[in-house]
Amino acid sequence: MNKGERAITIDEVPLEWCMGPGVKLDFRHLPDGHVVSAAEMEAEFARIGHALQPGDIVLVNTRAGALYGQPGYVAAGCGIGREATLWLAERGMKICGTDAWSWDAPLKAVAEKAKGPAALALPPRQAISVAPTTPLTGPADCLLAENGRTVPQYA
Repeated sequence: MNKGERAITIDEVPLEWCMGPGVKLDFRHLPDGHVVSAAEMEAEFARIGHALQPGDIVLVNTRAGALYGQPGYVAAGCGIGREATLWLAERGMKICGTDAWSWDAPLKAVAEKAKGPAALALPPRQAISVAPTTPLTGPADCLLAENGRTVPQYA
């Protein structure tokens, strides 16, 4: 995503990125599994009357945090989509956080969407999935499922 450059690792994040003004966004009204778009992100900033400044730390409330420690936590809340994330990054956001288990939509919702007609519209070899074998002890234990056929990833 960054023209082939290696992404920085957590130990390389400049400390000054981790301190600064924060802005909290409220997406609790969105259904579980919803993927926030750039337009929705822009609308939320308009609603709270804040212009994102370079260095602002963005915190997202998806409602998942209200279920922390309970069985429904990992399936709760919305996710922030690629377009919305790029919208934030283009305006200078470097650090973000969420009350959910991930910045992405819950895996349960992603899996359900993948079962639908849109998943069937992908041309062959455009969709692959990686699944660990048991126990997962290293990269050689991963399998690649391609066109409905499971093959060793490292042969």
